[in-house]
Amino acid sequence: MIGVSPLPTVIGLATVTGDQGPAGPRQIYFGCASSTFTTTPAYYYPNSTIFTITTLPVPVEVNVAGYLRNLFVRTTTNACDTDTTFVVYLNGSATALSVVLTAGSVAMVFDTTNQITVAAGDKITFRSTRPAGTFGIGLGTTYAMFEAVPT
Repeated sequence: MIGVSPLPTVIGLATVTGDQGPAGPRQIYFGCASSTFTTTPAYYYPNSTIFTITTLPVPVEVNVAGYLRNLFVRTTTNACDTDTTFVVYLNGSATALSVVLTAGSVAMVFDTTNQITVAAGDKITFRSTRPAGTFGIGLGTTYAMFEAVPT
């Protein structure tokens, strides 16, 4: 089962060991209460509503080989004056699993075409970036989910 390693910063997971949940696909969630940023990448924490523009958050660690697919991103408000790109990162590198949220749009955007292969021990992070725009303009509550499927 693809899942998270024990994360001391996430309540309730500090003592979890072994496979979690039933066999088969599971959702991995990233989110934030709001994100105001300019050209600095915003890093989203797993299973949380926190984001940061200064440090890389604790990644989700893959515990069984498989693949990631079906990225969905939704925001409640969007005052950005430029497009925002959301990307799944694998071991610190950008992957093809990504979406672009058009400036001002609050529509759900998704990538159901691309998928990436993962191995046990790989680390997944999620971030958003946008080109230079008006300082202090950002997104409201933002949710991102994608599916992890063991092989």
